[in-house]
Amino acid sequence: MKNQTSPKDHVSSHFQLASAIRKQHPRIRGLVFGICAFVAAGISASAAVQSTLFLEPGGVLDGQSISTSSPLITVDPGQAITGTVNVQTTVDPSYSYAVTPLGYTVTWGDRTTQPVLSFVSISTGVNDYSLSINKTAPTTPGTYYIPIAFSYEITIAQVMSATWWNAPNSPVWNDGNDLGWDWTSAQYQSAHQNGYETQPVLGSISQDAVGQSGAYTILNQPATWVEVEVVPEPSSLALTVFGGALLLAFLYETGKMAGIPFRRLVGLRGRS
Repeated sequence: MKNQTSPKDHVSSHFQLASAIRKQHPRIRGLVFGICAFVAAGISASAAVQSTLFLEPGGVLDGQSISTSSPLITVDPGQAITGTVNVQTTVDPSYSYAVTPLGYTVTWGDRTTQPVLSFVSISTGVNDYSLSINKTAPTTPGTYYIPIAFSYEITIAQVMSATWWNAPNSPVWNDGNDLGWDWTSAQYQSAHQNGYETQPVLGSISQDAVGQSGAYTILNQPATWVEVEVVPEPSSLALTVFGGALLLAFLYETGKMAGIPFRRLVGLRGRS
């Protein structure tokens, strides 16, 4: 959780310890400072890791393979969307103390109830995960998304609403920064290409911040997505017209081969 000691605090404490020991034992000050510098360098290096989330091959939704280059499935209105999506996560080792939930949501229905927790807390370093997807497509045709994300919060609702776990009234929805729902095209593109997108998170967070905007901290949010295209079903009128055209074409060709005038086949007569 973010209220625990940060890597920078650990570095500072190491050098404070070194100073105290040097005063008591001047002869070993070189060794002490060398050890502390080594530890500090290791912590600083781990803190520089950018956490990311990428699609991995092998995912299948409704019998359609999930392409890592163009993740898109096509479904009918109201159709069940089931299957798996494979991802690869890179988690900054400096967050080994933190709860890190991984899950997904969808950009239709009630955004406050759609998030699904897939893994309570994922591991640091590079790891592969398979998320089970179980949703129902919207009844209105259009383009929708299944955003997938993780963050160093407590609940998946806090992740998807971009709310710091320690912010008042967390999670906070509909404030213009909900994952997927409020993303721009540039954020979607960045999530797909870079494994993260840059966005405001409600709360005052010091670690990994790339900016501040009022009550919001600008962070690089690990995320990716799958596009869902809901296509309209053919209308009954279109099917009737198409079927009628096929029937007329069949009668015409049949009459032509049998030497029977087309008008007689369809019951048409001229003036007597």
